[in-house]
This record gives sequence, C-alpha cells and structure tokens, in this order.
Amino acid sequence: MALISTAYSPKQFQLAFKQETTIGTADSSSMMMLDVDSVEYPSLSPLQVFDVKQGNGRVLQTADAFIDEALQMREISFSGTADATSLPSLLKNITNAAERAAVTDTAPAAYVVPDSFQPENLEVGAGSSTIINTCTVAVLAPESAGDIVFPGCRLTSLTISGDISTENGRIKMSGTFSTAMNPKTGQNATASAWASTRYSMSAWTSEVANFSIAGAPFPVMQSFSVNIENPAQYLGAYTVAGKIEPQAIAIAIPELACSYDASFKYDSNTDSLDIPFLAGTAVTTQLSDHTNWHASSDFGFYSKVGYITSLGFSEASAQMVDVSVKCAANAAGTAPDDSLFEIIAD
Repeated sequence: MALISTAYSPKQFQLAFKQETTIGTADSSSMMMLDVDSVEYPSLSPLQVFDVKQGNGRVLQTADAFIDEALQMREISFSGTADATSLPSLLKNITNAAERAAVTDTAPAAYVVPDSFQPENLEVGAGSSTIINTCTVAVLAPESAGDIVFPGCRLTSLTISGDISTENGRIKMSGTFSTAMNPKTGQNATASAWASTRYSMSAWTSEVANFSIAGAPFPVMQSFSVNIENPAQYLGAYTVAGKIEPQAIAIAIPELACSYDASFKYDSNTDSLDIPFLAGTAVTTQLSDHTNWHASSDFGFYSKVGYITSLGFSEASAQMVDVSVKCAANAAGTAPDDSLFEIIAD
C-alpha cells in the first residue's frame, strides 16, 4: 500500500439525521443535514473486558479478552446554527409530540410539553409515527464508504441559545443523540442541506407588554439558553441478523426537564428578582415578537411557571444580571398556561 497524500479539512465532516419508519431500523437515504460548527467523533464505546484471569503467567492472555459492541450506550453530540427545517424536527423528537395546532386567541402553533405529558413506550421493530419516535443519525465523512450510521437514536439533550455579541443574536443549538443500537460502519449515506431560514433574537421586541424573563418585565437582553433533557433507556435484548439489539426504549425517566438561563441589563425593571428567589414564588417568561403569546410567530419561548434556582451579577460594559430558572407545569391552568414550556419554531 502506497502513501496517500490526500488531506481533509475538519469542516468536510458533516452530521445528518432522518426519522425512522420502523423503530431501530436505519434509514440513511435522503437524510437532513444539521448546520454544525464542527463534528465530534461519536462515542462508539464497545464493551471491553481485559481482566487477567487465573492461570499461568502474570500478563493478559488473548483468551482473557472480551470485546462486544452490543447494548452499549453511544452518544453523538453536535453544536451549530438553528434553522427552520432541522429545529422543528429536533423538537418533535425530544418532546415526543407533533407541533400543536394554533388555538384561536389562546395559543400559537408550537412544540409543547403539557402537564399531562406521558410518552408512549417504544418497541424496537414497531412502526414509528409522525412525532419522530426514533431517528437515524449519520456522521458523514469525505472518504467514500467512510460514514458511520447510528439507528434507533433519541435526542436526549437539546439547548437552544443566543447571544447578542455572537453573530448579532442568531439562534444557536446544541445537543446529544443517544442510542444503544449497533452502529453501522463503512456506509455511504446521502443527505440534503439545511434550510436557509434562520432565527434571531433581533426578531424579539422588549417594548411589547408581557415580554419578560423570570417575571422581570422589558429586560434588555444579552443572552439566553433553553435547556431540555429527555433521557432514554434501552431495555431488554434479543438477537436479530446475528447481532444483539435492545427490545424497547423508555423515555422521560425520571422526567423530561426544562430550564433556562439568561443575562440582561441591571435596571429598575430587573433589580427585584431576589424577592421571588427567596420566597420561592413562581415566575413567568415570554420571549417573543408579540404582546400576546397566541399571536407570536417565527421563534419564541414561553414558560408560565418557573422557579429561580440561581441569581447573580455579571460584570460587563454595563452591570448585568444572570438568572437560572427551572420550569414547572401547572395542571390547574389551560393552554398555554398548563404547559411545562412552549417553543415556536416556524
């Protein structure tokens, strides 16, 4: 074999995903690419046991080694820019729900986790629905037949964020796909580019009523991040096509959790967050382009009930306030006020 002089840029690696029609069955054709800043090598994590057994000699013997790829949790992490094609699909997967239709004069079309959230149990091999129960994720390499394909993935972590000092507040996203299905190496997946429509904090206006963070009205925003966690557990084992695979996927155990962090200017509107923090009073957040949440569009976040978990100062050119909040649902409310959170991503 001769020396190969070809070299590739790290930017030539890509990440793509696609909804599965059968849970746990890979589909790597016509996938949707994510607009990622960089691609991390996925955690392949084969089971490796190299314990020295009893016998002659005091070194590891080849007969002692045990290596198996089956039933190991693997993670594929990403970070990049949110767009109007990939973000809605990611929200469908992590919330385990389709977009809620708009409720006239009450609530907009949005991705919602209601107070009654009870995800369905997912059986490997069963048909998947329009809510994207599982998806196939592929790390696309520039070399032919160099792609790694991961079937049966769940998006278990998603962060949606923005910072005025970074790309003028363009909305970013990062997250982690998880799976215990066996990966497929040496693949040639196909994928199309992401959407050209993006989101930006500049679409919001703090001049309209009800625009607030943690109950503080009319904040002059510097940055925010919404953090959603929906863990997945892969259960059981059976042999199919000569490989051991999980039998079922349980999600949101122990909970689907949402929290958010924000930084904004200290002023007379934002100087009293210590009161609800100490008292444990519920606070409301609405980040949108319209006074009334039901009329909001483009990109927005709404949480009727949240509890401040952290509060502090951040020194910048002007004094800033940093706040962290954990969201809670309210069974006594009606849409949108009963939801754990609501996100518009049109």
